[in-house]
Amino acid sequence: MNEQQRSVHNVPKIIILLLILSLGGQIIWHYQLPSPSTKIKKLTVPPQSELLNILSFGDTVVSARILMLWLQAFDIQTGQFLPYQQLDYNKLQQWLEQILLLDPNSQYPLLVASHLYASVPDHKKQRLMLEFVYQQFFVDPEKRWSWLAHVTVIAKHRLKDLSLALKYAQAISAHATPNM
Repeated sequence: MNEQQRSVHNVPKIIILLLILSLGGQIIWHYQLPSPSTKIKKLTVPPQSELLNILSFGDTVVSARILMLWLQAFDIQTGQFLPYQQLDYNKLQQWLEQILLLDPNSQYPLLVASHLYASVPDHKKQRLMLEFVYQQFFVDPEKRWSWLAHVTVIAKHRLKDLSLALKYAQAISAHATPNM
């Protein structure tokens, strides 16, 4: 195969000019960008459900899933991992509540509350997540009893708080139905 290569002089002048301009534009754009920041952002309050409703064109399930993905990825910022212990758990609870309001059938916020966010070594933050699951249990006991059962075990074995575990177990017992 004998291929002939064309000389640069055969390329139209406008193409060479566009190439030089785009390269120059990229260099200028690069120097206009702010320098990378390693400052970790704090968790803010969740957006209002009305705004989320508008942005998702009324599909609240999609909004809930997008918020859940965003929240779960929040601990990874600018290449750094933020320990769950450094999160503001009051705001975290607001996010989880908002997600459950948007999609009441979702089990995922209760899963992350009881498994991920309750696994921090801070007992106060663990109790916040356990109490969140306890409160959410009463919204739909038939679907959410298993999460309360899980936090009952956490209260008994991890927190060593038998009265709290008994409170959770009694709630399950009081609201038990044959469908559970």
